[in-house]
Amino acid sequence: MSIENFRKTAQFMLARGCVTSEELRDFFAALRPEGSSQLTDETIYSAINNMNSKLKRYNMMIRASTDDKTQQKFYSLISTVDNWITKEASHHTPKEFEFFRLIWQIIREGNIERDKARDLASSIKLANYEELLEEWCEKHWLVYERDRDEYRIGPRSKAELDVLM
Repeated sequence: MSIENFRKTAQFMLARGCVTSEELRDFFAALRPEGSSQLTDETIYSAINNMNSKLKRYNMMIRASTDDKTQQKFYSLISTVDNWITKEASHHTPKEFEFFRLIWQIIREGNIERDKARDLASSIKLANYEELLEEWCEKHWLVYERDRDEYRIGPRSKAELDVLM
């Protein structure tokens, strides 16, 4: 992978955080020169390994995970360390991190109903919990199951939290 393609891929993943395998395939296809050979799963795997060898010095990596229900594959740019630097880089407050930790503890045993999430937010006096839940779903940290009115673990959480735990 050229330096230019590394830079473009790093920017793509930084901007999105978590993408479907189809989105990543389309991105890699757009980087390839006109008339080049077909993009295969093996080529994508090789490109990700190449990226990860370069991202390692930044304590980051691209990791694959699968949505438990749909079996759709996702790729996430994740941090491989949990320290004060990574916490400072987040736009979330300590109270919002605590809310996520509380949700995560429940989800490890099963899903969490919307009412239970509201009660958790109320117990720690967190007013913006609905916006947080929506953001975390958009970023694939959580998945909202409308028919059951509950949240389950998202593919980005599976990819990152597995490394940090």
